[in-house]
Amino acid sequence: MEHLHAATLEDEVGMVTEKILELKATTKCDWSDIALLVRANDHALPFLPALAQAGIPFCFLAMSGLYRQGVILDAVALLRLIVDPFDAPSAFRFLSHPSVGISPHDLSALSHAARKSGTPLLQAIAVVTLSVESRARITEISTMLQDLRALSARRNVLEVFAEAMNRSGLHGAILQADEPEQVRAFALLNQFVERLRRFIQLSMHGSVRDFLAILDLEQSSGEEGALNPDDQASPDEVQVMTLHGAKGLEFRFVFILNMVDRRFPASHRGEPIPLPEGLIECVDEAKAHLAEERRLCYVGMTRAKERVFFTSAEDYGGARKKKPSLFLSELGLDQIVPVKRSPSPVAGEGRRDHVLSVGDHVDVSGPFSFSHLATYDHCPLQYKFAHVLKIPTFGKGSFSFGKTMHATLEQYLRELMVAPPVGLDR
Repeated sequence: MEHLHAATLEDEVGMVTEKILELKATTKCDWSDIALLVRANDHALPFLPALAQAGIPFCFLAMSGLYRQGVILDAVALLRLIVDPFDAPSAFRFLSHPSVGISPHDLSALSHAARKSGTPLLQAIAVVTLSVESRARITEISTMLQDLRALSARRNVLEVFAEAMNRSGLHGAILQADEPEQVRAFALLNQFVERLRRFIQLSMHGSVRDFLAILDLEQSSGEEGALNPDDQASPDEVQVMTLHGAKGLEFRFVFILNMVDRRFPASHRGEPIPLPEGLIECVDEAKAHLAEERRLCYVGMTRAKERVFFTSAEDYGGARKKKPSLFLSELGLDQIVPVKRSPSPVAGEGRRDHVLSVGDHVDVSGPFSFSHLATYDHCPLQYKFAHVLKIPTFGKGSFSFGKTMHATLEQYLRELMVAPPVGLDR
């Protein structure tokens, strides 16, 4: 066992990445012999860009379900667009897919024109200037969607899905990807196809519209789709997962990340609905929680066949420095010798460097509102999406109703001022 301590989270990220590369070079292990274990899914997010920048293949086995995987989101967006051509978020997601071939500049202009004119995204080509290539591609897509819409009136959702994936180019784009990406994408699509088959068996019609209605009900209730981690794993990748997800698995080398107080062990939270005394045994909830966290730590440690590395840092962005985990003290690994590292491209200069690359151009010319400045301060990429590319988003029903009423009254009053009705001209 070894404890690797760093000054900041960025240093911890770089330290872990460098250690993985060192193990790969010195032990001749496979990438799949290495696992990064975290207490919560969010704790793994800072490490993923660094792994990608270092050229380390990885698979993040997050607990999010099938319906939140990228390839499934693309497929569902296409199905929604077949049923509802006015679904702006689905249209934007599909048109922005690299396989479609619409340039970001043309897509931004199209989105702006659609919002300004109040027309569906695909129909906004009539009121905007686009490149010849983009205009031709959008025309092809419109024709394709009309054909698929006619097909959906007489075929079930599985047949429409297969035809849509082939004609849209989404299937071909997967075939052009690297082998690990192909393996994962087709594994996810196979799970989605099984979901479609189960729906057809239980549905009277099995239509696309009925399936999307059921899918909306599932997602609104919090269901994200059952996901089989074994099917999305690639032959040779570093495995990133939660300690709960690692139960029953073994690896040569295991990293248990963020070994600091309030992260691992996690803070104890009381029961939202306390039970009356007498219904449960009188136990110390705090001690019981700590004991459960200790067992979870033991689970993580015993996943390693050869070596286990605990990593921690002092600064995770809060006002106070983080204390080392209680478990490190119990293991006799509480001696801290901070590792000073020079900035490296692997560790990165901060979260925003992973969000916007140097070549990205963000137009920040005025005028500004407070929300513009607050959005840019929070995340430049969010500012770019919202105020430069003007990506459509789902709006609240109350806002839509208010906007419609204001627009109606404005139009009525304008016409009233130009030509007042008889009896109102005084």
